[in-house]
Amino acid sequence: RRDLGLAPQVMAKQAGTQDRVVAVALSAVTSHDSPLPVIHWTFENILRRGDRVIFMHSEPEDDPYLFAGGVQTLKEYETWQTILQDRNDQIKAGLEAFTKPFLDECKEKGAQADTLFLRGDARDAVVDTCEEQRVDILITGTRGLGTVKRAILGSVSDYAMHHCRCCVIVVRDTVRVPRPLDVARRVGLALEPQTADYVWHFAQNSQLIRPGDHVTLFHVSPLLKAGVVCCSTLPAEETMEGDGGGSLDDDDARVARARHDFLSLLRPLVAETPDLLYAAILLAGEPGEAIQAGSDAHKLDLLILGTRGHGVVKRLVLGSVSTFVAHHCHCPVALIHKP
Repeated sequence: RRDLGLAPQVMAKQAGTQDRVVAVALSAVTSHDSPLPVIHWTFENILRRGDRVIFMHSEPEDDPYLFAGGVQTLKEYETWQTILQDRNDQIKAGLEAFTKPFLDECKEKGAQADTLFLRGDARDAVVDTCEEQRVDILITGTRGLGTVKRAILGSVSDYAMHHCRCCVIVVRDTVRVPRPLDVARRVGLALEPQTADYVWHFAQNSQLIRPGDHVTLFHVSPLLKAGVVCCSTLPAEETMEGDGGGSLDDDDARVARARHDFLSLLRPLVAETPDLLYAAILLAGEPGEAIQAGSDAHKLDLLILGTRGHGVVKRLVLGSVSTFVAHHCHCPVALIHKP
């Protein structure tokens, strides 16, 4: 395995020789939306024997000045504390009752599981807990907020995508359609030179790609005009003629150069997994929109892509492909951060 600069314990977890820590953020869905699609998707697509699963839910801190116009005396403070304790006990009891069937199911599948009740802003609470618990994969829902509402109200999934150091999988809050056991999963990877190496290896080592999956590899080429150019399956024995150089004055030349660049990117990756059945697709256009269109057209069960680690200012100025894809794709999206 190529050295990706990961700590030995992280590599061991990804390779399956140590237990992974998988967290499910129940806070990322509103009270009137059910987190069941996120949980069921996790069990069907991520959970494996030996995992430790954490179901986490966050409630905001209580402000004493919101109680009866504010706490002014010791007696009022004691009353307020009693009310808060009763409320917390009710929330914890409800959370434990809700998660008990899932804790039992984890045990049946050979995984450990527990529930964490967090206090504070859900965004900070989720990110901090992932760091403290050394979470490997965080799975969160999305409320489907638009760009303006996400900016004003805040989005747990959006915040986690850009602040968690672990892999973050965003599962849209849609009606769950169970996949028959005899139907292979359709998994897509969006590859680009800056992220391809660590995205590919994390997907393989953490079993985001599993034996039997139908894998589609996407690459958005800046050389191509809007549209989709299908490379179909690129056989291992196919050779690359020339170096892709020459004039790019016509469409055929641009397609040839884009194909050459894509093959150069893929060769060292797919050579490590000769049994992998995959299709390679060249896309053109704005990266976020092109990846979303390719994902939806192929009806993926999971899309995997890397993040470049842009700061807040760069994301606002340049835009974030990962944010756009995560909030617009119809399938779950796994975001892999550079180690």
